[in-house]
Amino acid sequence: MTDRPSPPNLIPSKRAELFGIDLRTLAFTRIALATVLLYDLAMRFRDYAVMYADDGLFPIADVTTYYGEISWRWSFHLLSGSYAYQMTLFALAALFGVMLWLGCFTRVATIASWLLLISIHSRAPVLVTGGDVLLSMMLFWGIFLPLGSRASLDTFWRAPPTSNGPYVSVASAAMMLQVAFMYFFTGCSKCNDLWFSGQALESVFANQMLVRPMGGWLAQFPGFLTFLTYGTLVLELAGPLLMFCPWKTQIVRPLTVLCFVGLHIGIEMTMTVVIFSFASLAALTCFTPGWVWDSLGWGREHHAAKEEDVETRPLWKWGGLAVNALLLCLLLSVVVVNTMAYRARSQALEKLPQFVVA
Repeated sequence: MTDRPSPPNLIPSKRAELFGIDLRTLAFTRIALATVLLYDLAMRFRDYAVMYADDGLFPIADVTTYYGEISWRWSFHLLSGSYAYQMTLFALAALFGVMLWLGCFTRVATIASWLLLISIHSRAPVLVTGGDVLLSMMLFWGIFLPLGSRASLDTFWRAPPTSNGPYVSVASAAMMLQVAFMYFFTGCSKCNDLWFSGQALESVFANQMLVRPMGGWLAQFPGFLTFLTYGTLVLELAGPLLMFCPWKTQIVRPLTVLCFVGLHIGIEMTMTVVIFSFASLAALTCFTPGWVWDSLGWGREHHAAKEEDVETRPLWKWGGLAVNALLLCLLLSVVVVNTMAYRARSQALEKLPQFVVA
Protein backbone atom coordinates (compact mmCIF):
# COMPACT_ATOMS: atom_id res chain seq x y z
CA MET A 1 0.00 0.00 0.00
CA THR A 2 1.52 3.27 -1.10
CA ASP A 3 1.61 6.23 1.19
CA ARG A 4 -0.52 9.17 0.22
CA PRO A 5 1.34 12.43 -0.20
CA SER A 6 0.77 14.80 2.66
CA PRO A 7 -1.55 17.71 1.87
CA PRO A 8 0.21 20.99 1.17
CA ASN A 9 0.54 23.49 3.97
CA LEU A 10 -1.68 26.39 2.92
CA ILE A 11 -0.63 28.75 5.70
CA PRO A 12 2.66 29.96 4.14
CA SER A 13 1.07 30.44 0.71
CA LYS A 14 -1.93 32.31 2.13
CA ARG A 15 0.39 34.43 4.28
CA ALA A 16 2.38 35.33 1.18
CA GLU A 17 -0.83 36.10 -0.71
CA LEU A 18 -2.15 38.41 2.01
CA PHE A 19 1.02 40.08 3.27
CA GLY A 20 3.65 39.51 0.58
CA ILE A 21 4.66 42.15 -1.96
CA ASP A 22 6.09 41.25 -5.36
CA LEU A 23 9.62 42.60 -5.84
CA ARG A 24 8.55 44.39 -9.03
CA THR A 25 5.70 45.97 -7.10
CA LEU A 26 8.16 47.20 -4.48
CA ALA A 27 10.12 48.89 -7.27
CA PHE A 28 6.91 50.46 -8.58
CA THR A 29 6.04 51.68 -5.09
CA ARG A 30 9.53 53.11 -4.65
CA ILE A 31 9.26 55.12 -7.85
CA ALA A 32 5.74 56.29 -6.99
CA LEU A 33 6.73 57.43 -3.49
CA ALA A 34 9.85 59.19 -4.80
CA THR A 35 7.78 60.97 -7.44
CA VAL A 36 5.32 62.27 -4.84
CA LEU A 37 8.21 63.23 -2.57
CA LEU A 38 9.91 65.27 -5.30
CA TYR A 39 6.62 66.92 -6.24
CA ASP A 40 6.00 67.83 -2.59
CA LEU A 41 9.50 69.30 -2.27
CA ALA A 42 8.98 71.36 -5.42
CA MET A 43 5.70 72.76 -4.11
CA ARG A 44 7.26 73.61 -0.75
CA PHE A 45 10.34 75.19 -2.33
CA ARG A 46 8.20 77.75 -4.13
CA ASP A 47 7.44 79.36 -0.76
CA TYR A 48 10.53 78.34 1.20
CA ALA A 49 11.45 81.94 2.02
CA VAL A 50 7.99 82.61 3.46
CA MET A 51 7.41 79.29 5.20
CA TYR A 52 10.85 78.10 6.28
CA ALA A 53 13.24 81.06 6.54
CA ASP A 54 13.54 82.80 9.89
CA ASP A 55 12.06 86.08 8.68
CA GLY A 56 8.99 84.35 7.22
CA LEU A 57 5.67 83.40 8.76
CA PHE A 58 7.15 80.79 11.11
CA PRO A 59 10.30 82.06 12.88
CA ILE A 60 12.26 79.29 14.58
CA ALA A 61 11.84 80.94 17.99
CA ASP A 62 8.05 80.92 17.66
CA VAL A 63 7.93 77.31 16.48
CA THR A 64 10.20 76.04 19.26
CA THR A 65 8.27 78.03 21.86
CA TYR A 66 4.85 76.83 20.72
CA TYR A 67 5.87 73.18 20.31
CA GLY A 68 8.54 73.18 22.99
CA GLU A 69 6.51 70.98 25.31
CA ILE A 70 6.71 68.11 22.79
CA SER A 71 10.06 66.68 23.78
CA TRP A 72 10.32 64.24 20.86
CA ARG A 73 9.89 66.87 18.17
CA TRP A 74 13.12 67.70 16.35
CA SER A 75 14.16 69.08 12.98
CA PHE A 76 17.32 69.75 11.02
CA HIS A 77 15.43 72.74 9.64
CA LEU A 78 15.21 74.28 13.12
CA LEU A 79 19.00 74.57 13.47
CA SER A 80 19.17 77.71 11.34
CA GLY A 81 16.70 79.98 9.61
CA SER A 82 19.08 81.39 7.00
CA TYR A 83 18.14 81.20 3.34
CA ALA A 84 21.35 79.38 2.43
CA TYR A 85 20.89 76.72 5.11
CA GLN A 86 17.27 76.05 4.19
CA MET A 87 18.15 75.87 0.49
CA THR A 88 20.93 73.40 1.28
CA LEU A 89 18.49 71.11 3.10
CA PHE A 90 16.01 71.32 0.23
CA ALA A 91 18.80 70.46 -2.21
CA LEU A 92 19.84 67.47 -0.10
CA ALA A 93 16.24 66.27 0.12
CA ALA A 94 15.89 66.56 -3.66
CA LEU A 95 19.18 64.70 -4.19
CA PHE A 96 18.13 61.78 -1.99
CA GLY A 97 14.69 61.82 -3.60
CA VAL A 98 16.26 61.41 -7.05
CA MET A 99 18.50 58.65 -5.69
CA LEU A 100 15.42 56.90 -4.32
CA TRP A 101 13.66 57.24 -7.68
CA LEU A 102 16.65 55.74 -9.48
CA GLY A 103 17.24 53.06 -6.84
CA CYS A 104 20.78 54.27 -6.17
CA PHE A 105 21.95 53.19 -2.69
CA THR A 106 18.26 52.66 -2.11
CA ARG A 107 18.21 51.99 1.61
CA VAL A 108 20.45 54.95 2.38
CA ALA A 109 18.32 57.17 0.13
CA THR A 110 15.13 55.95 1.81
CA ILE A 111 16.45 56.63 5.31
CA ALA A 112 17.73 60.09 4.35
CA SER A 113 14.51 60.99 2.52
CA TRP A 114 12.42 59.96 5.51
CA LEU A 115 14.58 61.89 7.98
CA LEU A 116 14.53 65.06 5.88
CA LEU A 117 10.80 64.75 5.27
CA ILE A 118 9.85 64.51 8.95
CA SER A 119 12.39 67.26 9.62
CA ILE A 120 10.60 69.63 7.28
CA HIS A 121 7.26 68.62 8.81
CA SER A 122 8.54 69.58 12.26
CA ARG A 123 9.82 72.91 10.93
CA ALA A 124 6.27 74.07 10.13
CA PRO A 125 3.82 71.62 11.74
CA VAL A 126 0.82 73.77 10.88
CA LEU A 127 1.39 72.92 7.19
CA VAL A 128 1.33 69.14 7.73
CA THR A 129 -1.64 67.32 6.22
CA GLY A 130 -2.83 63.73 6.18
CA GLY A 131 -1.04 63.15 2.88
CA ASP A 132 2.25 64.27 4.45
CA VAL A 133 1.82 61.82 7.32
CA LEU A 134 0.97 58.95 4.97
CA LEU A 135 3.99 59.68 2.77
CA SER A 136 6.34 59.74 5.76
CA MET A 137 4.94 56.46 7.11
CA MET A 138 5.26 54.70 3.75
CA LEU A 139 8.88 55.83 3.51
CA PHE A 140 9.51 54.58 7.04
CA TRP A 141 8.22 51.07 6.33
CA GLY A 142 10.13 51.15 3.04
CA ILE A 143 13.39 51.42 4.99
CA PHE A 144 12.95 47.76 5.98
CA LEU A 145 11.96 46.49 2.53
CA PRO A 146 14.08 45.65 -0.56
CA LEU A 147 12.82 48.59 -2.59
CA GLY A 148 15.89 48.45 -4.83
CA SER A 149 15.69 44.77 -5.82
CA ARG A 150 14.17 45.56 -9.20
CA ALA A 151 14.38 48.44 -11.73
CA SER A 152 17.20 50.15 -9.87
CA LEU A 153 20.82 51.13 -10.25
CA ASP A 154 21.58 48.90 -7.29
CA THR A 155 20.84 45.83 -9.41
CA PHE A 156 23.72 46.79 -11.73
CA TRP A 157 26.14 46.59 -8.83
CA ARG A 158 24.98 43.37 -7.28
CA ALA A 159 23.08 40.34 -8.49
CA PRO A 160 19.31 40.74 -8.06
CA PRO A 161 17.17 37.97 -6.52
CA THR A 162 16.47 35.12 -8.93
CA SER A 163 12.73 35.17 -8.24
CA ASN A 164 10.02 37.81 -8.37
CA GLY A 165 8.11 35.94 -5.69
CA PRO A 166 6.47 37.91 -2.89
CA TYR A 167 8.63 39.37 -0.15
CA VAL A 168 6.95 38.51 3.14
CA SER A 169 8.03 40.16 6.38
CA VAL A 170 6.71 42.21 9.24
CA ALA A 171 7.62 45.31 7.21
CA SER A 172 5.66 44.20 4.15
CA ALA A 173 2.63 43.51 6.32
CA ALA A 174 3.09 46.84 8.09
CA MET A 175 3.23 48.81 4.83
CA MET A 176 0.02 47.24 3.58
CA LEU A 177 -1.76 47.49 6.92
CA GLN A 178 -0.70 51.15 7.17
CA VAL A 179 -2.79 51.89 4.08
CA ALA A 180 -5.72 49.88 5.41
CA PHE A 181 -5.56 51.65 8.78
CA MET A 182 -5.56 55.03 7.05
CA TYR A 183 -8.81 54.26 5.26
CA PHE A 184 -10.48 52.54 8.19
CA PHE A 185 -9.81 55.30 10.71
CA THR A 186 -10.74 57.93 8.13
CA GLY A 187 -14.03 56.09 7.72
CA CYS A 188 -14.49 55.94 11.49
CA SER A 189 -13.98 59.71 11.70
CA LYS A 190 -16.84 60.10 9.24
CA CYS A 191 -19.27 58.25 11.48
CA ASN A 192 -21.26 61.35 12.43
CA ASP A 193 -24.66 62.84 11.72
CA LEU A 194 -23.49 64.80 8.68
CA TRP A 195 -22.28 61.69 6.86
CA PHE A 196 -25.15 59.51 8.08
CA SER A 197 -27.58 62.07 6.68
CA GLY A 198 -25.96 61.83 3.25
CA GLN A 199 -25.25 65.57 3.09
CA ALA A 200 -21.47 65.55 3.70
CA LEU A 201 -20.27 66.00 0.13
CA GLU A 202 -22.96 68.59 -0.54
CA SER A 203 -21.57 70.53 2.42
CA VAL A 204 -17.97 70.12 1.21
CA PHE A 205 -18.75 71.30 -2.32
CA ALA A 206 -20.46 74.36 -0.91
CA ASN A 207 -17.12 75.52 0.49
CA GLN A 208 -15.46 77.67 -2.16
CA MET A 209 -12.06 77.33 -0.48
CA LEU A 210 -11.93 73.59 -1.19
CA VAL A 211 -14.04 72.96 -4.26
CA ARG A 212 -12.76 72.82 -7.81
CA PRO A 213 -14.84 73.58 -10.92
CA MET A 214 -16.02 69.99 -11.35
CA GLY A 215 -17.03 69.87 -7.68
CA GLY A 216 -19.02 73.05 -8.13
CA TRP A 217 -20.73 71.49 -11.15
CA LEU A 218 -21.59 68.32 -9.23
CA ALA A 219 -23.13 70.43 -6.46
CA GLN A 220 -26.23 70.84 -8.64
CA PHE A 221 -26.96 67.11 -8.33
CA PRO A 222 -27.72 66.58 -4.61
CA GLY A 223 -29.13 63.09 -5.17
CA PHE A 224 -25.91 61.92 -6.81
CA LEU A 225 -23.85 63.51 -4.04
CA THR A 226 -25.89 61.60 -1.47
CA PHE A 227 -25.07 58.37 -3.28
CA LEU A 228 -21.37 59.28 -3.35
CA THR A 229 -21.45 60.21 0.33
CA TYR A 230 -22.78 56.82 1.40
CA GLY A 231 -20.54 55.04 -1.11
CA THR A 232 -17.44 56.74 0.28
CA LEU A 233 -18.39 55.86 3.84
CA VAL A 234 -19.03 52.20 3.00
CA LEU A 235 -15.83 51.91 0.97
CA GLU A 236 -13.61 53.40 3.68
CA LEU A 237 -15.08 51.17 6.37
CA ALA A 238 -15.40 47.91 4.42
CA GLY A 239 -12.55 48.35 1.93
CA PRO A 240 -9.71 47.78 4.42
CA LEU A 241 -11.28 44.46 5.42
CA LEU A 242 -11.78 43.42 1.80
CA MET A 243 -8.12 44.15 1.08
CA PHE A 244 -7.20 41.27 3.38
CA CYS A 245 -10.10 38.98 2.57
CA PRO A 246 -8.68 35.42 2.56
CA TRP A 247 -11.36 34.28 0.07
CA LYS A 248 -10.42 34.83 -3.58
CA THR A 249 -7.85 37.45 -2.60
CA GLN A 250 -6.51 37.70 -6.17
CA ILE A 251 -9.93 38.98 -7.28
CA VAL A 252 -11.33 40.82 -4.26
CA ARG A 253 -8.20 42.84 -3.48
CA PRO A 254 -7.59 44.30 -6.97
CA LEU A 255 -11.25 45.26 -7.29
CA THR A 256 -11.15 46.98 -3.91
CA VAL A 257 -7.95 48.82 -4.77
CA LEU A 258 -9.48 49.99 -8.06
CA CYS A 259 -12.41 51.41 -6.09
CA PHE A 260 -9.98 53.37 -3.91
CA VAL A 261 -8.12 54.58 -7.00
CA GLY A 262 -11.41 55.83 -8.41
CA LEU A 263 -12.16 57.53 -5.10
CA HIS A 264 -8.89 59.47 -5.15
CA ILE A 265 -9.22 60.44 -8.78
CA GLY A 266 -12.65 61.80 -7.96
CA ILE A 267 -11.33 63.67 -4.92
CA GLU A 268 -8.48 65.23 -6.89
CA MET A 269 -10.81 66.33 -9.69
CA THR A 270 -13.38 67.94 -7.41
CA MET A 271 -11.55 69.44 -4.42
CA THR A 272 -8.18 70.74 -3.26
CA VAL A 273 -6.44 68.32 -0.88
CA VAL A 274 -2.75 69.23 -1.38
CA ILE A 275 -0.81 65.93 -1.86
CA PHE A 276 -3.32 63.61 -0.15
CA SER A 277 -4.60 62.02 -3.36
CA PHE A 278 -1.11 61.60 -4.81
CA ALA A 279 0.29 60.11 -1.60
CA SER A 280 -2.67 57.74 -1.33
CA LEU A 281 -2.35 56.58 -4.93
CA ALA A 282 1.38 55.99 -4.39
CA ALA A 283 0.62 54.00 -1.24
CA LEU A 284 -1.96 51.87 -3.05
CA THR A 285 0.69 50.70 -5.52
CA CYS A 286 2.03 48.26 -2.92
CA PHE A 287 -1.10 46.14 -3.52
CA THR A 288 -0.31 45.63 -7.22
CA PRO A 289 -0.34 41.84 -7.79
CA GLY A 290 2.51 40.12 -9.55
CA TRP A 291 0.30 38.90 -12.41
CA VAL A 292 0.03 42.51 -13.62
CA TRP A 293 3.78 42.59 -14.32
CA ASP A 294 3.67 39.09 -15.81
CA SER A 295 0.96 40.21 -18.24
CA LEU A 296 3.13 43.20 -19.22
CA GLY A 297 6.09 40.91 -19.87
CA TRP A 298 8.23 42.23 -17.01
CA GLY A 299 10.16 39.47 -15.26
CA ARG A 300 8.96 36.47 -17.22
CA GLU A 301 12.51 35.20 -17.23
CA HIS A 302 12.18 34.61 -13.49
CA HIS A 303 10.16 31.61 -12.44
CA ALA A 304 7.43 32.06 -9.89
CA ALA A 305 8.66 31.54 -6.39
CA LYS A 306 8.24 28.17 -4.80
CA GLU A 307 6.89 28.01 -1.30
CA GLU A 308 10.40 27.77 0.13
CA ASP A 309 11.60 30.64 -2.10
CA VAL A 310 9.19 33.16 -0.64
CA GLU A 311 11.30 35.69 1.21
CA THR A 312 10.58 35.38 4.93
CA ARG A 313 14.05 35.48 6.46
CA PRO A 314 15.02 38.20 8.95
CA LEU A 315 15.75 41.64 7.57
CA TRP A 316 19.35 41.35 8.71
CA LYS A 317 21.27 38.34 9.87
CA TRP A 318 22.00 40.11 13.13
CA GLY A 319 19.20 41.36 15.31
CA GLY A 320 16.45 40.10 12.99
CA LEU A 321 14.18 39.14 15.87
CA ALA A 322 14.71 42.48 17.61
CA VAL A 323 13.99 44.44 14.43
CA ASN A 324 10.79 42.49 13.78
CA ALA A 325 9.70 42.96 17.38
CA LEU A 326 10.32 46.70 17.08
CA LEU A 327 8.32 46.88 13.87
CA LEU A 328 5.44 45.03 15.49
CA CYS A 329 5.45 47.49 18.38
CA LEU A 330 5.51 50.43 15.98
CA LEU A 331 2.63 48.97 13.99
CA LEU A 332 0.65 48.54 17.19
CA SER A 333 1.43 52.13 18.11
CA VAL A 334 -0.11 53.24 14.80
CA VAL A 335 -3.37 51.61 15.87
CA VAL A 336 -3.20 53.12 19.35
CA VAL A 337 -2.39 56.64 18.14
CA ASN A 338 -5.14 56.54 15.51
CA THR A 339 -7.64 55.30 18.09
CA MET A 340 -6.72 58.07 20.51
CA ALA A 341 -6.87 60.67 17.72
CA TYR A 342 -10.28 59.38 16.65
CA ARG A 343 -11.62 59.71 20.18
CA ALA A 344 -10.18 63.20 20.55
CA ARG A 345 -11.60 64.24 17.21
CA SER A 346 -15.03 62.89 18.08
CA GLN A 347 -15.10 65.03 21.21
CA ALA A 348 -14.23 68.17 19.22
CA LEU A 349 -16.61 67.75 16.27
CA GLU A 350 -19.29 70.04 17.66
CA LYS A 351 -16.82 72.94 17.75
CA LEU A 352 -15.91 72.70 14.05
CA PRO A 353 -17.71 74.00 10.93
CA GLN A 354 -19.63 71.39 9.00
CA PHE A 355 -17.25 71.37 6.02
CA VAL A 356 -14.36 70.53 8.38
CA VAL A 357 -16.33 67.70 9.97
CA ALA A 358 -17.02 66.32 6.50
